[in-house]
Amino acid sequence: MNLSEILSIIASLFNVACLAIYFRQLRKNQSIPNPATWLIWVVFTIMNFVSYFLVTDKNLWISSLSLVNGIGNMFLFLYSLTQRKFAALGVTEIISLLIAAGIGIYWKISGNAIVANVALQSILVISYYPTYAGLIKSTLRERPLSWIFSVIGYAILMIAVLLEKGSITKFALVFPILNVILNSLVVFLAFRQNIKAS
Repeated sequence: MNLSEILSIIASLFNVACLAIYFRQLRKNQSIPNPATWLIWVVFTIMNFVSYFLVTDKNLWISSLSLVNGIGNMFLFLYSLTQRKFAALGVTEIISLLIAAGIGIYWKISGNAIVANVALQSILVISYYPTYAGLIKSTLRERPLSWIFSVIGYAILMIAVLLEKGSITKFALVFPILNVILNSLVVFLAFRQNIKAS
C-alpha cells in the first residue's frame, strides 16, 4: 500500500466522522438541512462516484471518499426525509436536479466520464446555494464541526491525488478542490450564524 492509498483511506475516515457528527446533529435538532441540497447530493454522489472512479483510472482507493459520501448522503437524506427534518424546496434545487439529469444523459450518450465528472461539479456548486442562502437568512441551522471534518478529508484527498503516480488525470483534483472551497464557506457561515445567535 502506497502513501496515496493510505491518505485516501484517511480522507474517507474523516468523511465518515463528518457524516457521523452530522447525523448526531440531526438527531439533536442542531441542524436543519435543505431537502433539495441533500437530494442533489444523493444523485450527485452516486453519479460522481461512478464517473470519478473512471476519472481516477478505476482507482478504488482514491475514489473511496466519493463512495463513502454517496452511501452516507443517502442515509442522511433518508433519515431526514423520514423524520421530516427538512426546510422547504425551491426553484434552484429543481433546476439543479434537471441539470444533473441532463449531465447523466450526456454521459450515457457520449461515454466521456471526464467531461461528465467535471460537468457534475457545476451541480455541486449550484447545490450549495440553498444551504448558503438558508444560513444567511437563518432558515437553516448548521454546526461547523462536521463541515470542518469534511474540509480536512477533501484536503487530504487532494494530496492523495497529487501523490498518485498512476495514470490519474489532473481533472481528478477538481472534485476535492471544489469541496474544500464549498465546505469551507459552510464552516464560515455556520460560525457566523452561531456567533449571531449568542
